[in-house]
Amino acid sequence: MNITLQAFLLSISWFLSFLVTLISLVLISKLQFCGSNIIDHFFCDVAPILELSCSDTSLVKLEIYVCSVPIVLLPFLFITGSYISIFVNIIQISSTTGRQKAFSTCSSHLIVVCMPILWNALCRVCRTNKPLLSKYE
Repeated sequence: MNITLQAFLLSISWFLSFLVTLISLVLISKLQFCGSNIIDHFFCDVAPILELSCSDTSLVKLEIYVCSVPIVLLPFLFITGSYISIFVNIIQISSTTGRQKAFSTCSSHLIVVCMPILWNALCRVCRTNKPLLSKYE
């Protein structure tokens, strides 16, 4: 990978991050707030700000959900595709010793990559008694 491609990928990543943030920022800045402006949190998050708003927040929520899908789905599909490609190439190794070495090398990395994803999925499944963002919808 040459320096031009690296700079291009970096600039696209930063541009898209700023664009998604800017869209949310513009939509939130158009909301009207009345009453208490105290947020009972250590940091300022989107959901408590939406809770403080007196105006309709459905457009902001829709934008957050729509922008979240590609942010989560595209890296997941890329990582999954990479590991499928690695798995196919390892299967094509003729010697069993070479295959075992390749699997032992990749398995620890795969576990480290998959653990946060699986843990998050497990936490979401175990919270079946409470829908996501139920307090803020």
